[in-house]
Order: sequence, then structure tokens, then C-alpha cells
Amino acid sequence: MTAIYGGPDVSQGLLRRLNPGDYSSLHSLLAQDPLAFIYPLGWLHRDGIVPGVPYLNFHYSGLFRDGGLVAATLLAGNTLLFLATHNPRLASEVATKLPSSGEGFRFLVGPRASVEAAWRVFSSRGFRARLERNQLVLTVTAEQLRARANSGLRRAEPHDLPALLKATLDMHAHETLEYPKPEDVSAFERTIEYQITMKRLFVITTGENRELCFKASISALCPRGAQIEGVWVPPRHRGQGYARQGVGRLCEWLLERVEQVSLYVNEDNTPALGLYKTSLGFRDGLPFKTIFLNRSGC
Repeated sequence: MTAIYGGPDVSQGLLRRLNPGDYSSLHSLLAQDPLAFIYPLGWLHRDGIVPGVPYLNFHYSGLFRDGGLVAATLLAGNTLLFLATHNPRLASEVATKLPSSGEGFRFLVGPRASVEAAWRVFSSRGFRARLERNQLVLTVTAEQLRARANSGLRRAEPHDLPALLKATLDMHAHETLEYPKPEDVSAFERTIEYQITMKRLFVITTGENRELCFKASISALCPRGAQIEGVWVPPRHRGQGYARQGVGRLCEWLLERVEQVSLYVNEDNTPALGLYKTSLGFRDGLPFKTIFLNRSGC
């Protein structure tokens, strides 16, 4: 049975959970702006609208007006809620019609104006933010990319898991100002294992012990483009060019397959902006925002 969140008032729009029959409508909506919506578009391309394997936990919801899909959300892992709309009014409507639990998300992500509009609704219902990050979506094409270095970048393998888990937990703590709780570590480990299995996690290692110097993953890949996430260099290896080499080589590889690569960067992260824009040739795309909720939601 399809979950209907918004009630039957079509004039105000109907929000419901999407099913496989909505694939074409959802794809058309997201493909209108593949730069902004590459994350849910890539997820749709890879996994469809509903999970096909037991270890994936996600669903899409869509806002309909006059029978047409006008906005959508992706709830991934009961953790990340992505808002797929540039229209703040529609974002507010989506937030209003979602269940009072807020779908259980911990992170709210999307175009900045839409996230801020939705957050006004959520905060009026008692939700509290622990941290807010203003971000930019940067993009690069093959013609713009400046790096052509042989970096030693390779796909991650199962034996890299312990080092990758530590790096991922350290990065999460750095980005969110909160170290994961012990009960959450297994979820991070499963995600890394999945990324390794899907051949979407890349590393640079050095020395006989294969010490991790760089990691990054592909969060979205489809005919309309690709997105990189999780770029991390452990503190002791910073300043040695690993990020420039690793991101540059990964972009080269991706741009042999798609027309553009994008990534998010915090607006106040001056070193990262310098790396991506000055050293690698990325260009400004559009303003995004991520809001991190208190674990209790309130």
C-alpha cells in the first residue's frame, strides 16, 4: 500500500511515497538539473526507486500537483534527507506534509534556499539543529580539469577496510563536530564494505604497510554526470599533494565516462576551495546547505 502523507487536497499538493511506476516521472524531474540533483539521480540510476537488496534502506517521496511530480525527497538509510527542489515554497510544503517524525533523518541536504525554507517548518515543530553548513557545489569538465598526475590512485580493497574505517570516523568527527557513537560504527563499516564491493571507493597508500594517504568515493554516477564525496587526507600526510593528485586522477577517470564531475565543499573551507578551484579547475555551481540535527531531533 502506498504511503500518503499529505492528504487528498490536490489543490495544495499530494505527498506520497514513490513506487516503481513513478520511475520515469522522477527521472525527468531530477534530470532537469543534474548538477543540483546528481546525488538522488545517481542513486535512482544505480538502485531504482525501491531497494532491490536487503542491506539497502532508502525511499523516495514525491509532491504531486495536478497529477504531475513537482518536487521529491530521497531518504537514505534513515539518516540523510535530500530535498530535490529549487522552489522554497514547494520545499515548505514538502516539510509540512512529511510525518511529524520528520522521517527520522539526521541530515537535511539540498539547494540552500529550499533547505532553509523547509527548516523553518521543521524547527517550528520542535526540531533543533546542532550544526549548519553553507556549501557550494563545484563542477569540472574534461576541458577545465588541470591535473594530469600519475598519483598511484587505486580502487580500495577489503584489506584496506580497517584504515578506511578509522579515516571515515575521523572525517565524520571533523566535518560534523561529533564523533560517531559506538553503536553507529557498524553502520559506517557496512557502508565502506558496500562501497568497496561496488568499486566506488578509491585510495592512495604508501610504504610497505600501505599506510592510507588519501581516500575519496563516488557518491553518484550516471549518464548525466558523477559526484565525488568523502575526500580525506589524514593529518600527518597533508601538504604533500595527495588531495590534488587523488581528486585529479579520480576526475580524469570519471570524465572519460561522463561530461561533468561535481562535489560539495563548505563555503568557509578556504584551503579546499583553493585546491578545487585554483589547482584543479573546478568552477562554482550553486549554493547548497546541510543541516545536522540533534540526535533526539529536538
